[in-house]
Amino acid sequence: MKYCALILLISFFETFAQKKPVEITPSPEWVKPVNYSNTITDTSTIAGGYYDLLVDEQLNQLTQETHSRYAQLIVSENGLGNVSPISVSYDPAFQNLTFHSIDIIRNGKRIQKLKTTEIEILRREQNLDRAIYDGELTAVFNLQDLQVGDQLEYSYTIKGSNPVFENKFFRSYYFNFGVPVKKIYYRLLLPPTTKIYHKEFNSPPRTTVTQHNLFTEYEWLRQDVPALIMEESTPAWYDPYDRIQITEFQSWADVAKWAHKLFDLKEDKKLIKQIPELEALPSQEQQIKRVIQFIQDEVRYLSFSNGIHGFKPHSPEKILNQRFGDCKDKSLLLAVILRNLGMESYPVLVNSSYGPTLDEALPSPGLFDHCIVQFKLNDSTYWIDPTISFQRGPLNKLFVPDYRLGLVIDPSASSLATIRQSHTHGSLAFNEIFEVQPVGQGATLKVISTYNGNHADYMRDYFKSNSLSSIDERYLNFYATDYPDIELAAPVEFTDDEVHNEFTTTELYEINSFWTQDSANHIQQATVYPRNLAGYLTSPATKIRRMPFSITYPLNIIYSIKLILPEEWSVSESEKTIESTGFKYTSKTFLQNGNEVHKDYTYLAKKRYLEKNEIRDYIKKVNETSNDMTLTLTYKDESKVNKTFNTPYLLIILMLFIPGFFALKKMYEFDPEPKGHTLYNTIGGWLILPGIGLCLTPFRMIYDFLNIDYFNYSNWRILTDPNFGAYDVALGSLILIEMIINLVLLFYSVVLIFLFFKRRSSVPLLAAIFYGSNFIFLLADGVIGGQYIGMDNETITAVLRSLFGAAIWIPYFLISERSKGTFTQRNFIPTEASTNSSYP
Repeated sequence: MKYCALILLISFFETFAQKKPVEITPSPEWVKPVNYSNTITDTSTIAGGYYDLLVDEQLNQLTQETHSRYAQLIVSENGLGNVSPISVSYDPAFQNLTFHSIDIIRNGKRIQKLKTTEIEILRREQNLDRAIYDGELTAVFNLQDLQVGDQLEYSYTIKGSNPVFENKFFRSYYFNFGVPVKKIYYRLLLPPTTKIYHKEFNSPPRTTVTQHNLFTEYEWLRQDVPALIMEESTPAWYDPYDRIQITEFQSWADVAKWAHKLFDLKEDKKLIKQIPELEALPSQEQQIKRVIQFIQDEVRYLSFSNGIHGFKPHSPEKILNQRFGDCKDKSLLLAVILRNLGMESYPVLVNSSYGPTLDEALPSPGLFDHCIVQFKLNDSTYWIDPTISFQRGPLNKLFVPDYRLGLVIDPSASSLATIRQSHTHGSLAFNEIFEVQPVGQGATLKVISTYNGNHADYMRDYFKSNSLSSIDERYLNFYATDYPDIELAAPVEFTDDEVHNEFTTTELYEINSFWTQDSANHIQQATVYPRNLAGYLTSPATKIRRMPFSITYPLNIIYSIKLILPEEWSVSESEKTIESTGFKYTSKTFLQNGNEVHKDYTYLAKKRYLEKNEIRDYIKKVNETSNDMTLTLTYKDESKVNKTFNTPYLLIILMLFIPGFFALKKMYEFDPEPKGHTLYNTIGGWLILPGIGLCLTPFRMIYDFLNIDYFNYSNWRILTDPNFGAYDVALGSLILIEMIINLVLLFYSVVLIFLFFKRRSSVPLLAAIFYGSNFIFLLADGVIGGQYIGMDNETITAVLRSLFGAAIWIPYFLISERSKGTFTQRNFIPTEASTNSSYP
């Protein structure tokens, strides 16, 4: 019996539709013919396989008629299905639909299809899944013999307007769309005595106004209009399209007076008696909460918004008796009952998407799509959305969505009211506890999630709307993303603290395989990840944006992961803070009791949306946060560590030996002209210090080379084996390049030492190259390697030491007279032609 009323109403409209078929007539005489071109100059923005040649809409307020004419050019096969069938919706409660033409223009010839095409009248009810039935009918024309290259043109007129508006005019005209249009033409005819107000948004075309004896004519024309594509995840209120808003309503007071006629706020004491347990409650606040919960939870949401009832609510008595209604029905019922309890209470019209920008628009009834309630208690003003189910907690903490502005349906209201947000936003807390079995086995996972405020409202509704078995299945599959062989150890449990509006769930799982094994290197790894947190960190698909990006707000998350290990563990403790204009994230990794590894996170959204110039930094910070979230435990059995020799690395070195030998030979034979004017026959002065350093360099480099263990076979697997747990081509390439450069610098230093003590003329330049190359290599290696393991103090010290050495010894070797006069020996015996040289 749940949908009996819906079925009866559907049957009524089926009968009504059969009695009022769509008519076929010529266009009304008042319509002005509009010519258009079918020549397309720019095809770069065509989408869907067709191009809109004409959008022609003419409205005659005197006759309550709206005439529409459209033309489309089919440019590809995709367009065949996108332009046909033709469908036009109208409300039979107060409108008639008349078609004038459906033509196909092919090779310059017009083929009339209207009289030969069957018209079907359907009731689509596209919002029925949201429990909204608006009663609209749709006339559908399914064209046959449509071909690529055809030009489709059709026109129709809808006559009639909703009587609820009392013949008052308001409308917005848009001048660009998500598809390109060759020509847009709007025409509006109003009685000469009608005074309208209009406002331009962005850059619409100029308005042409012509006064006639019987009407005033307004016209707008725009041609060759490119497509304006909305980027994903823009704020709901963001509207970048060129448009003009027109309204007869001079002020918000006029709109409030109009709305007040529709909402009958007459008190009816009989309504109180129909709410169970209400009169027995001792305090006024308890009675108010009982009324709110009754209407939110027990008067279900179902909208019959056809005709006048799209804007005028049904009587409170009817809503209470049938126990269903839409937002305005439930708001009127709540406001009337609160009045019966002695409260000053009113319904409030809001816009669920454009609320923050309502004050930028002109007064109009068409701006509202939702209704809530305002009431006053003890000098405080409260706002309640009666369509939200299962709200609990104190009155002053009941969550109100970000409607921001609303029109109180009070005949004395003269402006929009600011809607108070909840005093405290809801928060989320997740606590994951892993009881880890011996390494290589499984683990037990316990998850305790605590929801406050609006998050508790949502979870309460979710658990009341779904079976426990389906909830168990959904929760299990959520964690199966990270642990494929996870099993539910016990059904999901929940507790509901309605007094403080706190909802807590407890989950228990068995993870059969918690560790992943690298058998070649006898390494076990276990990874945990705060998936409940990561789901809120969204990054836009459109990285280079022209429009703002909306993020989840308000949002406050506290997340804790604890791993209780079967033995004592070591962990690198760390803290990190990442902050952008959109959010602040912190993490802390630490060890407790020797065997408990903790990683705690916090996330706080700072604003509702980001401007386009803030997106790049936001994406960067989201990526940094994502990289920081994962916690990996590594267990290495030293008794079984794979000691396989890295033969591929040895082969690479041998392959480089021959070109390396010739390079060192060239280095040895390098024989520049000495530049010193004062000769020194021995190495002395400050040169002793770099001499000692150079002699120690090969020993230090050999020690570091052996300590890094380049010839462990796991380094080759990092580069080449996708099945290896640590497989990373970039990291493997870095290790290989690092080894090669270290070897080059090692042999370079040995040759340089030999040349140094032979006082060869090439030493100053070669030494400068060595010191500079060593610094650049250590700096680059530290920065790039730091992306994987972080730049520790030892690395920073080595970079600074090499920088200090380069800064001192490069100038000394190249500039000092001691260096120039000491390194004077040549690699060849001077010929007679060179005896003029002052050098022996």
